[in-house]
Amino acid sequence: MQLVPLWTHTLGDRPVGISLAREARLLLAWDGAQQPTLFDFHGRPRGSTRLPLPAVAAAICETGRHVVAATHKQVWWFNQELQLQFDISLPAAVIALALEPHGNYLAASDEARGLHLFNRLGQPIASWEAPRPIHHLAFVPGQARLLAAADFGFLGAFDSTGRCLWRDTPLTHVGSLACSGAGDCIALACFTEGLRRYDGNGGQLSRWSLPVPCRRAALDYAGQAVLAAGDDASLYLLNSQGRVSEKLVLEHSVSALALGALGDLGFVGLARGEVLAIGVQQRDQAILAA
Repeated sequence: MQLVPLWTHTLGDRPVGISLAREARLLLAWDGAQQPTLFDFHGRPRGSTRLPLPAVAAAICETGRHVVAATHKQVWWFNQELQLQFDISLPAAVIALALEPHGNYLAASDEARGLHLFNRLGQPIASWEAPRPIHHLAFVPGQARLLAAADFGFLGAFDSTGRCLWRDTPLTHVGSLACSGAGDCIALACFTEGLRRYDGNGGQLSRWSLPVPCRRAALDYAGQAVLAAGDDASLYLLNSQGRVSEKLVLEHSVSALALGALGDLGFVGLARGEVLAIGVQQRDQAILAA
């Protein structure tokens, strides 16, 4: 396999995050400015919206029909044309957001250790307190289950009432959280510890290592391919055995990372203010494309 740059698009500021609507083949990128932007997977802009403050978190559901963004204590809910539908106030500053794949539920975490669940009308369903402030959220696509990770010392799975199904206390810093479509592979990017992996019940799987500390990692839908970013402004492609099969050296460090459902298309936010699309191709395909 080979990692091949496909296109780039310049944003107004350093990318803070990337969220994919893999079914709709759309990409939501937000930066340190106040303008979340939608692109299709070919790099064509599909819309943008202006927020009153810089976005601290954002997400798009898999169907592309619902988009959310957070500024301080406020969450803004948009439709697929990025037209504002309503907003939600939280009791403390927002840290992270996640949308259920069909946009039926929104999860939000705040600096007061709060976790909040809302329906697609913005009505509260449940609120509870986590052991630590939650910096990473993800819905398991095939289950009514929410994964939540702190930046240190907590990983847990919750049901729709806030009941903790399982938890672990990884004594390491966490840069990102990713899971497979079935929820049977959960990956934490843990810097010098590499990738800590779990099964769907919280059991620990074998850890995978990079040549450098792992800051971010993204999984394909099957959980068989991993795209990871290290400390050295490089991307690493790991196969299903956890071995590095390809490396791509970048000019700038990675600030955001996502991987398509089939593992054939990756998206990278670069610190210089760009979104970069990466094709994951067989080497003979890459030669023909060149």
